[in-house]
Amino acid sequence: MNEAPNLKNVSEHRKANPNGLAAILLAPKFNKRSFDDIIQRLEYLNMRSGKTLHFYCAGYGAYQPNIMDAEKLNINFIYNPNEIPWTFSQIQFAGFVDDLEKETNWTYSGNTEIIILENPDNFKNCIVLKIDEMIKDKIIDSANDIIEALIQYSRKNNSIQKISLKEINNITGDETIKGILSLLPKPFENLWNVWNKGKHYTLVDLK
Repeated sequence: MNEAPNLKNVSEHRKANPNGLAAILLAPKFNKRSFDDIIQRLEYLNMRSGKTLHFYCAGYGAYQPNIMDAEKLNINFIYNPNEIPWTFSQIQFAGFVDDLEKETNWTYSGNTEIIILENPDNFKNCIVLKIDEMIKDKIIDSANDIIEALIQYSRKNNSIQKISLKEINNITGDETIKGILSLLPKPFENLWNVWNKGKHYTLVDLK
């Protein structure tokens, strides 16, 4: 799990660490469900994801003394020798969302989203997972279901390079989604029948 107080931080880390699956996590502290289900478990998820899956937590970071609205969290990572606590900033989260919307054709839903990235140099060929819609439609019970599935998927397939721009609306992208779905706890066949492209996920070129 990586801090991502701004979009530049994500780009720099991806270029320095191009291996492994990567995803932007939009789970602001003011969204109680996502904070309780995901952020409160960051230490555990950091150990589980290892080097095969990099999550960039938008608006979160360690040691941000110059950010006026930084809220201290009860989260410290084992690899952090100085035990510097993570904080969340609504200002930085809003700036992250604004920057991503300017750089891409993506528009934030205002809810919990996970954007799976392919290319370390840009935001092309991404999968956007709409977590709250999945929970609402009883596809998953919580965000943990999809995150655990992504962890397992990343250990088997550490990129989504099978998706290309010209194939983005065809079977190639859907096959990746099927691979992730098959690792969720509910029967796979039932999930695929109720997943709605455009509502629960989108396959887009976020350039």
